[in-house]
Amino acid sequence: MLAEDVGARLALAKRVGLALRRLGMLKHVEHLRRYYMTVRAGRTPTRGEWDDDHVVELAKILRVPPYEGAYPVRPRMTKCACPSPKTYTSAVWPGGCKSTCSNCHDVWLELG
Repeated sequence: MLAEDVGARLALAKRVGLALRRLGMLKHVEHLRRYYMTVRAGRTPTRGEWDDDHVVELAKILRVPPYEGAYPVRPRMTKCACPSPKTYTSAVWPGGCKSTCSNCHDVWLELG
């Protein structure tokens, strides 16, 4: 996402915020509000604040358009298909998790 496209950044933040609110993740909504205000004011997020990369990652995890297909979805407890799978859970939220293989670096979501 282009840093100069403030309108697109704000629109994505709104969609991510709605998804977070639906999941009851209200503390995350507060972080997103601070990000939104920072972007709207034309400032760069400071260290420790959410930035564009974090918001895009949340959009991918929560399957918010246009990132709804960024990660494949697999059944719960899926092991990686690589020759030496070393699967771990890298993120958890109500209704799902993000799994990663530390061997081949494959990433997928497990929903439900």
